[in-house]
Amino acid sequence: MPRIDPERLLSDLRALRAIGAQGRGVVRPAFSAADMEARHWLKHRYQEAGLETTIDGVG
Repeated sequence: MPRIDPERLLSDLRALRAIGAQGRGVVRPAFSAADMEARHWLKHRYQEAGLETTIDGVG
């Protein structure tokens, strides 16, 4: 079973949270600029891990 790097996990969650952050929460309405930025950020992280990713018309 793969080991989880807790520091990397928290770093990734903080980076993703920063996209659309408002106050103590996150606002990323569907298909907004922040939503699309978050999707592309996640796609890039998956690709770095060697995974194949796509974003279809529904997201």
